[in-house]
Amino acid sequence: MSAPAIYQYQIPDGLDGIYLTLALMAELARSASLDSDIRARAVTIISDVPARDTLHEAVAIFNFVQARIRYTGDAEDAELLSHPAATLQSGVGDCDDMATLLAALLLSVGISCQFVAVGFHAGELQHVYVAALINGQWVSLDPTEPYPAGWTPPNIVEMQTWPV
Repeated sequence: MSAPAIYQYQIPDGLDGIYLTLALMAELARSASLDSDIRARAVTIISDVPARDTLHEAVAIFNFVQARIRYTGDAEDAELLSHPAATLQSGVGDCDDMATLLAALLLSVGISCQFVAVGFHAGELQHVYVAALINGQWVSLDPTEPYPAGWTPPNIVEMQTWPV
């Protein structure tokens, strides 16, 4: 197997750059969800969960990413997006890498999700995590923090969702 890709993009500043990043993340997650290795990993992760128990499937996948991927920032002055397979292989990534991997794993087993970009200061979006659609409700999944599924970062001032 060849080494999965890490992509470096020229991202404009401001909201245009954030929207471009979210669009690129969504494309990476959708394409990776069809990758046989990503699907196999997701199926292995949920193998002990009862069939049709979407909530516990999503939580098992979330717990896997939270436990196995170490948060590591991008290189200074660069926006790097890793293919989900690269994040899985390296075991490291920043919030966008972890969210993209999580979304790819969820999508690969039929769980709808979206990215949630949030900011803690007016006019800024600084962080992204995943929300999964479980039984008609969006459940927050932020694997970058040591909190359980359903936890949402406090003090959010700005928020933008992006379909995956």
